[in-house]
This record gives sequence, structure tokens and C-alpha cells, in this order.
Amino acid sequence: MNSLEERSDKIGLQVAKCHSVTNGCDQDVTLEYRRAIEEGDRDVVAEHLAHRHRTVDRIAEHTLSLDHERILPSRHDDAMDTPRIAPVTTPSPEVTELYDKARLRAPDGSPLNIFGTIAHHPDLLRRWLVFATHVLAKNTLSPRDRELLILRTGWRCRSQYEFSQHAVIATRSEISAEEVQRTKAEVIDGQWTAHEAALLNAADELHDTARISDETWEILAASLTKQQLLDAIFTVGNYHTVSFALNSCGVQLDQGVTPAM
Repeated sequence: MNSLEERSDKIGLQVAKCHSVTNGCDQDVTLEYRRAIEEGDRDVVAEHLAHRHRTVDRIAEHTLSLDHERILPSRHDDAMDTPRIAPVTTPSPEVTELYDKARLRAPDGSPLNIFGTIAHHPDLLRRWLVFATHVLAKNTLSPRDRELLILRTGWRCRSQYEFSQHAVIATRSEISAEEVQRTKAEVIDGQWTAHEAALLNAADELHDTARISDETWEILAASLTKQQLLDAIFTVGNYHTVSFALNSCGVQLDQGVTPAM
């Protein structure tokens, strides 16, 4: 086992103020997982807890008010009704402990579908959560900037699971329900600030060409630090990876999550 793997053996999972769909209460959750490491605990935040958030019915209602001629075309229309890789039904003791201590379960007691799917590869699940936590909780971008990038990436990847989960999270990150839906449209002058338009364009450019253009970079570099520029790139990258897995494995929406795409 190399040093990176050893450092991954201790994972701290903290979900800050998870807002429940059923009762609207905030919760603080902390996971102490596996043995100690020299540098202390790692915080890993699971972003896919939308079953604990309020419903997004009101978000979907805003779709009808948009100019649909400006909505970006779908890349594919072959969303699966059944998963190619179904969530694990008999998890290992290690995965069961992670489910329980991290509260990665839906209200019916089953694990959230994304975690149940990745649980087929426990080492991948455990180690990916370290990176996913940085992107979601340790990111130097503002929550609003982060969620604009994630929503745009989820939409461009046509990931119903990702977009619908973050449609909920975005409304808790100073993004209105109308703005959530507008992340699906072409970037029109006057609808976003220059900085926000550049973020959405950066997500498009990374998706289409694997490179942020000079023009977009110049705008972002005027308002973001070098750390934030790197976080923007890695945020888009992480959610591409997640969307690839969600779409390819056919991960289904969790109970209580309203389709938002």
C-alpha cells in the first residue's frame, strides 16, 4: 500500500446542515472511519443527499417560462429505465459501516443509488469520496460559482441524476429556481454577470474542447485566484467523471428527488 492509499484509510465525513425533505430539519453528521493517519482526519462531504432536501417541484415549474428556442439541444435521449449496474444489495461489512456512519441511506433504509452502485468497488468509493469532498466542501470557489459549474456540466452531460440532485443543492447556494433552469440555456448577454457567463462558458469549453479559451480565461482570471481557477477546472472534471458513471451505469433517481432536467 502506498502513502496515498494509507492516507486514504482515515476518512472523516461531515454533512453540514443536511435539510430533510420530510421534516425540513438541519443535521450535523460526522463520520470517523478506519484507523488514524498522521495528518489527522480528512473531511468527506457527500453531495448526493438530495433526499434530505426539500422537493424541487417548484424548480421544474420554471421550465415552462423559459424561451425553449435557446435551450441547448440534448446530446442523447437514451436514458435508461433500469440500471446496468444495480446498487449493491449485500454490501460488505466495510461498506455497511460506511453507509451507517455516514448516513448514506435513503429514508427507506437503502443506500443512495450512486453510493450503492459504486459500492461494487469499495476502494474506489472510499478514495473517490476524498476528492469529491474537496470539490464540494473544500472548494475555494463560492458555493454559487461551484453550483453554476456543476449544473452546467450535469446538463451538458445529460445526467438527470446529477442535475436533479444539484438543482436542490443550488437553491441552498444563492441560486434561484429560475436560474437553475437558465443554466440549460445558451449564455445570453445581460442574463448573467460577465463573471458568471464566463463560468458557464468555461464549463462548455471544457466539455467541448477540453480547454478553456483565452477569452474566457482572461475574464475568470480577473476575478479568481489561481487556486480558484484550478478548482473551477477540477470541479468540471469531477462532475464529468460522475456523470459518465451515472449515465453509463444507469443510476436511477433516489426516492423523493424530482426530475429537474
